Amino acid sequence: MSKLQAFLNKNIIEEVTEEVIISNRFRDEDTGEILKFKIRPVPLSEYKTIQKACTKITKNGAEFDNVTFAEKIVIEGTVDPNFKDAESIKAVGATLPIQYLYKVLRSGEVISLSEKILILSGFGENLEELVEEAKN
Repeated sequence: MSKLQAFLNKNIIEEVTEEVIISNRFRDEDTGEILKFKIRPVPLSEYKTIQKACTKITKNGAEFDNVTFAEKIVIEGTVDPNFKDAESIKAVGATLPIQYLYKVLRSGEVISLSEKILILSGFGENLEELVEEAKN
């Protein structure tokens, strides 16, 4: 058995979550403490499904929708808050998770959160490289 194989056998990937700061805008009303988002890695099977949903085949080749990709990554990769929570969606006057997302987050916050989820998922630190890779 190679050293790499032995290393891999001893280092099985476990379900992991991470708390991240997205913006100073999210503060506890009582303490003023910055509130953190709890995120999880998006497994490859989910990533591929999202990637496929954001790719449209046209006469000129494939077109990739970066914004929809980021939105779907955030909805699937965020543990807390749960952007799919029916009560929360209804409470803000939305009917879909995507509508809820934009009632509570700014566009830049969505992108920042998606980048952190992708990094935790092991895709590296550059979202633009991921988008280019997805196009090919």
